[in-house]
Amino acid sequence: MSKKIIYIACISLLTAQSIMAGDLDKAFKNINSGDYDKARAGIKEELEKDPKDVAANYAMAKLFSARDYKSINLDSATIYVNKAFAAIPLKEDDKQTKKYLKYGVRDFTITELYNDVNKQAYEKAKAKNTFDSYDNFVKYSKDEKLNEEASDKRDEIRYDELSLKNDIEGLRQFLNDYPKSKKFNDANKLYEQLLYADMTKANTAEAFKTYLDKYPTAPYAKEAQVQYDRKIYESYLKRGTIEGYAEFEKAYPKNPFLAAVQDSIYTMSTRKGEVWEYNTFIKAYPSNRNIMSAWNQLYDLYTQDATDSSYQAFQKAYPNNPFKDRIQQDIFLSQLTLSPFKSNDKWGYVNPKTQTLVIQPQYDDASEFSGGLAAVALKPCTDNCMYSYIDKNGKVAFEKAFASAGDFIGGKAVVALDYCDGAPCKFGIINRKSEFVVGADYEDIQPLSEGLYAAHNFKGYGFINDRDHVVIPFIYQDATSFSEGLAAVKKDDRWVFIDRSGSQPFTQSFANVSAFSSGLAAVTENDSTYGYIDHSGTWVIEPIYENAEPFEGDTALVSLKENNKKSKDYGMTFRYKIDKTGKNLGKLVNPNAVATRKASVKKKKK
Repeated sequence: MSKKIIYIACISLLTAQSIMAGDLDKAFKNINSGDYDKARAGIKEELEKDPKDVAANYAMAKLFSARDYKSINLDSATIYVNKAFAAIPLKEDDKQTKKYLKYGVRDFTITELYNDVNKQAYEKAKAKNTFDSYDNFVKYSKDEKLNEEASDKRDEIRYDELSLKNDIEGLRQFLNDYPKSKKFNDANKLYEQLLYADMTKANTAEAFKTYLDKYPTAPYAKEAQVQYDRKIYESYLKRGTIEGYAEFEKAYPKNPFLAAVQDSIYTMSTRKGEVWEYNTFIKAYPSNRNIMSAWNQLYDLYTQDATDSSYQAFQKAYPNNPFKDRIQQDIFLSQLTLSPFKSNDKWGYVNPKTQTLVIQPQYDDASEFSGGLAAVALKPCTDNCMYSYIDKNGKVAFEKAFASAGDFIGGKAVVALDYCDGAPCKFGIINRKSEFVVGADYEDIQPLSEGLYAAHNFKGYGFINDRDHVVIPFIYQDATSFSEGLAAVKKDDRWVFIDRSGSQPFTQSFANVSAFSSGLAAVTENDSTYGYIDHSGTWVIEPIYENAEPFEGDTALVSLKENNKKSKDYGMTFRYKIDKTGKNLGKLVNPNAVATRKASVKKKKK
């Protein structure tokens, strides 16, 4: 290349640089003088030549952020100042950097303008305080601190708008657009809540199942599962049949309501509490969670009289029962005879056959064993005793104690909770587990006889069964237990006999009576002379006796007053044994012994 050409090229380059420098000089002067349009045109030309020119970008940012510029545009100012700001720190030894100095463009002035532009833009967005104003700021600004503030404001406004409208789709879009938002968790929580509510608004099992299938790991999946399980259960509950529950058990083995369903099957299958029901249940539902309860109930019902024959019968009837060792122990105890024994003012129990002391004397009072249990006073009796039941091992059968404790007959006993002196008693009936099968609501309950209890409430006497069902209404003043199909009841101060239907087999009434035994009952019409009637009310033995006791077998004891042969005014009462024809079988040794007569025997307390 010739020297001439090189010279011309250098002159051209210097001329171009001089022109460029001159344009920026004018632009900055125009900005300072307020001639913004000319400045904009000049700067634009410079940026077309070199878009990265720091001084030109700085100048354009300064121009667009000028508060008195009619075309002020902070978004544009932000774009240009960001380019200038991205170039710092400027290289001090660079020729271009040195040229920038005469325009006042250096690191700190760029930074100062950068901060000022961002501040103005943020204040503008803040003044509008809308989602769009903050979103627009974030779109252009690169100021981390202000961006964070603007983003928080923007997200808060959008979240408030969406939550006010319960806008599910809007919330979904918000979560997609702003995953790092401080409102993300709130938005996500509300979104999940609204989504769950919307998808399950039908409140059906199908709706909850659809939600679970689509969102198996969603926050409300567990709640949906609970509701689904409940709805399924409720659908079978409405059917309310054993067959339906059995179908549920098979179809939904993991449903949390399975236990309730199995309980319903058990309750419905054994509603009457009878042996055949428990027997059927055990065969039909061997995996039911109540299977052992059913076995226990069956065993208790089958052996409620606690005799060795009943235990052996159970073992024979149910060879696969779960009580092998227990049955052998119960058989042994049922065959063991124990009688109360007193020593040093304490009661225990002795085997009368071997005269062996089995239960040490330790009780203040003790009764005979009946149904495998005996009532004893565990604590010292002061004014009254409180009775508990023990088994033949001397173990307390259950914790409850009673003011009156009757014999266990057919697996049940009459008990009283309160003492009867001076206040109405509270009698009820318990089973061998101390559970009240008849509540303690009665003033008197006599021992079980022929399947019924004579009981007294505030209305009077009547008859109930062991399920507290009234068999004969409470309309009588007094009553005896049933014997030989008849019971004596007192009405209008006279005694009559009734059968189990409450009907009178004969119309005669009496001043006093005893229960039927051996086909006869001792009665008196005038409360002075006694005789005996049969079931038809016919006099079998004329009423000639001063007192008459119930027949025991073929004989009974009677009292007869005889006049002294020497003095007709003075007579002596003698006791005789008679047969069922009234034949005198002989005079007793003690002529003045008074025969006992009672219309009814009521065991108030031990």
